[in-house]
Amino acid sequence: MKKYLLLIGLGVMGFVGLAHADMVYLKNGRAMEGVIKSEDSQGIELEISIGTVKFQKSEISRIEKSEGQDAALRSQWEKDKQVAEERRQKIIEEEEKKPKTVEFAKDKQSIIVDCLLDNKVSARLVLDTGATTVVLRNSVAQRLLGMNSGRFIPDMKVRLADGRIASAKFIIIGSLKVQDAEAKRVEACVLTSDVGGADMQDGLLGMSFLKNFKFTIDQENKKLILEKQ
Repeated sequence: MKKYLLLIGLGVMGFVGLAHADMVYLKNGRAMEGVIKSEDSQGIELEISIGTVKFQKSEISRIEKSEGQDAALRSQWEKDKQVAEERRQKIIEEEEKKPKTVEFAKDKQSIIVDCLLDNKVSARLVLDTGATTVVLRNSVAQRLLGMNSGRFIPDMKVRLADGRIASAKFIIIGSLKVQDAEAKRVEACVLTSDVGGADMQDGLLGMSFLKNFKFTIDQENKKLILEKQ
């Protein structure tokens, strides 16, 4: 028996109670409602709200056909899908608003946080509430953007923690994640050369990321608590 789309894992039962649907009763005791799209001597193709499924005639006990209310049925499916999608989005939004607790490391006076850039590049960034934007070392940006350092044409200046002024390139990071806390389209600047000491790690986690959250730093337990604004 060949099935399509999302039927796998949902079972053959379901969608009982749809008005004016074709009913397909199977020899295994199960039944399914939908709209018969095609039928031949070998089997039928049944359209249901989540896709299409095929049954061999040898699997079918009997078929009860509706009185041709296909359009009304499909309209109801679309309404059901919209309600389900709105419910799913609400759950996602509620989950995003829950505070996220992130463990961090410490190096001297610095708080070091493991980050994921654009879902592909890992970086260890120093938490810096004094930095206006996220700052990335040149080597990290090369991995992120797939560019060599010669193509990072500077268009801004940044002041480093030791007071030095460095040339940088402004970019937008599509996604920046700190474990389960994520911000989209985060402003950042790329240092056009790998200046800065080793205590800078891969860069700085500045306010262009942190402004998206109400954050609390638990120094004693080495935890950063991020709550979506």
